[in-house]
Amino acid sequence: MTTGLTGGFWDDKPCTEAFPFVCETPRPDITPPTKPPTPPPSSDCADGWTAERHFRNCYKLFMVDFSKKKSWSAAREDCTSRGADLVSIHNMEEEDFLSTHTKGKSKWIGLKHNPTDGGYHWSDATPVSHTNWGHGEPNNHEGREDCVEMVSNTNGTSSWWNDLNCDAHQDWICMISKGKKPIVPPVPPPPVPAPDCGTNAVWRKNNGICYYYNDTDIVDFHTAMSRCYAEKAQLVSILNKDEQAYINTMVRNMLVEADLFF
Repeated sequence: MTTGLTGGFWDDKPCTEAFPFVCETPRPDITPPTKPPTPPPSSDCADGWTAERHFRNCYKLFMVDFSKKKSWSAAREDCTSRGADLVSIHNMEEEDFLSTHTKGKSKWIGLKHNPTDGGYHWSDATPVSHTNWGHGEPNNHEGREDCVEMVSNTNGTSSWWNDLNCDAHQDWICMISKGKKPIVPPVPPPPVPAPDCGTNAVWRKNNGICYYYNDTDIVDFHTAMSRCYAEKAQLVSILNKDEQAYINTMVRNMLVEADLFF
């Protein structure tokens, strides 16, 4: 980990090099705080929805497996199918509540950039009365980031907003007014694999190429290569920025930062 002006960034170094180091051990005189019980859901919200009793809205949190994460548009479509919309956040109390219940996650919120007027608007058409952009955000990287995610740290005590490519697959939060009964959408059919990618639904097709992202087995390079060969494939070769962007959407939601073979 670097120090000085660039302090806090991680870097890999040969184990034989010499550097200062940091040790840690629990303090014997400190008792770790007990985790507070999860507050019961408000009786004003339908089953599966939650809120503080004095909130005007109820929230449904979708913290899902990678294969079920959605683009911004697909996430909003899921919310509207329930008679709701993607969450709009209008004060820090609401944001803190949502961050506490989605700790360590990045999730879509209803804010989106409007290229026509250059501003940001909530998908439910409510006024933008609160923002919480991260440092240097929004930056509209390469002109491709029109949608907004809320990112929470691992214990949910801090959150910030980041603009992101709308096609990235993320968790999401739906919001509905208290007193309005949510619609229960029909159960979708099981995923259908891309015809050209075989019968296994874990394979994804993009621009004529099939991809399989294995985030459950941590193996060495040769084992990874053998696993791909067994699938009649090979480790991915990234040939352009668009392919890199697609791969980024597959791997950016890993719970633990790690390296990948390609």
